[in-house]
Amino acid sequence: MRGCKIGVDIGGTFTDLVSLDTDTGTARVTKTFTTPDDPARGFIESVDRSGVSLREVEAFITHGSTTALNTVLTRSGATVGFLTTRGHRDVLDIGRAFREEGHLYDASWMRPHVARPIVPRYLRRTVNERILADASIYRPLDEDELREVIEAFKRDGADVIAVCFINSYVNPTHEQRARDVIEEVWPDVRVELSSEVAPVPREYDRAITLALNAYVSPMVGAYLGKIGEEIRGRGYEQTLYVMQSSGGVIDSNASRRVPVATMMSGPVAGVLGAQYLGQVLGIPDILTFDMGGTSTDVAAITDGAFVYAKRHQIEWDIYSVLPMIEINSVGQGGGSIAWVDSAGALRVGPQSAGAFPGPVCYGRGGDQPTITDSNLMRGLLHEDTFVGGEFRLDSAAARQAIERLAGDLGGEPLTVAQGIYDIADANMMEAIRGVTIYKGIDPRDYTLLCYGSAGGQHISAIAGELGIKEIAVPVMPGAFSAFGLICSDLKVDLTRSVVREFDRISNDELTALFAEMEAEGIASLESQGVRHADIVVERFIEAHHVGQTWETVSRAPTGAFDDGRRAELLEEFHSTHERLWAFRAEDIPLVVVNVRVAVVGPVEKPALPRLAKGNGKPAPDAVLFEREIHVGGDFRTIPFLRREALRAGDTIDGPAAVVEQTSTTLLLEGDRCVVHEFGTLQIRKEGLGR
Repeated sequence: MRGCKIGVDIGGTFTDLVSLDTDTGTARVTKTFTTPDDPARGFIESVDRSGVSLREVEAFITHGSTTALNTVLTRSGATVGFLTTRGHRDVLDIGRAFREEGHLYDASWMRPHVARPIVPRYLRRTVNERILADASIYRPLDEDELREVIEAFKRDGADVIAVCFINSYVNPTHEQRARDVIEEVWPDVRVELSSEVAPVPREYDRAITLALNAYVSPMVGAYLGKIGEEIRGRGYEQTLYVMQSSGGVIDSNASRRVPVATMMSGPVAGVLGAQYLGQVLGIPDILTFDMGGTSTDVAAITDGAFVYAKRHQIEWDIYSVLPMIEINSVGQGGGSIAWVDSAGALRVGPQSAGAFPGPVCYGRGGDQPTITDSNLMRGLLHEDTFVGGEFRLDSAAARQAIERLAGDLGGEPLTVAQGIYDIADANMMEAIRGVTIYKGIDPRDYTLLCYGSAGGQHISAIAGELGIKEIAVPVMPGAFSAFGLICSDLKVDLTRSVVREFDRISNDELTALFAEMEAEGIASLESQGVRHADIVVERFIEAHHVGQTWETVSRAPTGAFDDGRRAELLEEFHSTHERLWAFRAEDIPLVVVNVRVAVVGPVEKPALPRLAKGNGKPAPDAVLFEREIHVGGDFRTIPFLRREALRAGDTIDGPAAVVEQTSTTLLLEGDRCVVHEFGTLQIRKEGLGR
């Protein structure tokens, strides 16, 4: 297969590969179980099973993964020696001093970093030095003391030394000199600087982002290195690209330097695929709904553009401040475990059975009932069509697991199975509200784009509860994030700190700040073969009003700044602020904290193949079988249709189900589904008002 693009997405349960023949537009999906003990092994297994000869790949391979994220969640990262300014040893434990909601009056509650530290206190050491906020040196770096600290880190067995000095974002000289001394004393140790990983103000923001980067870098570096060796051994000669959380891909060698920037690369790829599909279908306002095996990730695309988050929180007060597309995640996936809490109430997630052992019905040793088990028991899934029939689900084992749970609750098994479904839906709806209603957005004005292997079984019920009338389900929804990887552009993100009132920053200084970053980003992309004429630059500011605590991220105009562009920047900030926080405060001075650029090298997007035109009604052979399902507390016999047999213009009225290799989509009573010429299922909930 020549002229081929490959996207490989490693999720919590499955590893998905999409191979696209760029000459014919034909795409193929390969789905394998994720191998948490060795993510590279699952990657290579998916490549080998796909049948694609890497010696013949003329395009490129793009990779997305939550490996860095899972390393943090499971606390399986490196031993990090954290070096900071004297008097600031406990910054990681103090954090922002906020208590998590629900634990305000719980005397036994501990911050996650204290209970399960990324860097234990014995690995945090200080040195005498001090740089002031105006960049002046108040106290020189004590190099003799530094050498003693390095020897202590040696004895502690540190894999990485992370250097985070106060105010290094305005003057990095002490951090840079510390690295020189460390490399002189201990040449083999990896050294990371906060002024390079996260050159932003706020001590804890820099410290926790640096600590996370140092914690995951050996693990991510090792598995990306292994993938590189394996695919080169199979004849692949092109660049391996890795998705960033900010929504663009970079050379895998660059991603190994800042792996914290890849924390949400898999879910972000799905958002980029949704953005592209929205452009093709003419749908500018989209809510993405990605329900996989472990979690559900949602995001809002408004007028074709997504929103950037200021922080991505992994656990309470453990977060990264690097640029990232705003995604709201909840621990609800097909493998989410149903359980009974101390009060005797039914709960679902966030614990997951994952890839191993997986749901009970997988027959891989799982014994705790999951969402997938409950959906199988109610008939929403079929034993022989899961993952294209590659392995058979064990419905008897699923029923037995639900019956045991029902016994604990004192209820009927079907009622409990319906309860699992309803509770999961309620949790996922709250995630959608987090990116819509709680941000001033009415979800009823958006199309709900559903993907992920498990999403189709829930999407119609969720849309109905939220009053959303329009649903879209793309082709190969269970591997859509892998498809999004091959739609993604190359991208370099750069940030500079300012921390000054906007009125005190001249037009020339603004122009110079952006120009410096843009030149650096453009040079990086040109070194990767992107033509200068093709490069696109996006500008952003992170600012707040005097007296506010947190910044609002808004776009900035391109070109040299004059009074007109200055006014345009202000108006964009005030409009963004009003949309997010429901008020404008043009009379209160503005403080610019950071300026940021995204330098983008556009990649040619895949052409979507068109379906043959039908006569408005599915062909008789499209019906795979009819089956009784339990939905809404009642039994209904509905048709299950093969998606590959549907043609453009075919109309399906619910209740019905559409089955394919990677997913099953359930249509409820009152749903009308029309197949788009590009294969997307466009579902309208006819019974809703508005």
